[in-house]
Amino acid sequence: MKEFCGQLKAVSLRLSTVSTLNEMSDAMENATKAMCLVSNKLDPQRLTQMARDMQMSEGKLEMNQEMMSAVLEDIGDNMDDPIEEEKVYSDVLKEVGIEVSKQMVDVPSKKTEIKNEPEKDSLEDMLNSLQKK
Repeated sequence: MKEFCGQLKAVSLRLSTVSTLNEMSDAMENATKAMCLVSNKLDPQRLTQMARDMQMSEGKLEMNQEMMSAVLEDIGDNMDDPIEEEKVYSDVLKEVGIEVSKQMVDVPSKKTEIKNEPEKDSLEDMLNSLQKK
């Protein structure tokens, strides 16, 4: 009887293995069909042309960045007068659309001391005003 139960379990295990392999082959078949459809829709010549265009654009962008960096470094190196340097930077920022002088007005020029402990009266006043509401 034990042999029969063991053989039944082995057959059951083999059936589940075959079932799993069958499902896996169906999934592979569907994946192959999808890959064939994608392959038929894509034009390899168009893809290679797009890749070449992207490389050329990337090269142009890198060259422009290098030229701009060199120009900015030359401008910075040639300026000995800090006032003239500030004027050139503000002119460049104005052209870009950033006005630093207007934004810098609100920035405090000196550090202010921060009190670690708030006053007791102010806490009591705040508590009273909250209770009144």
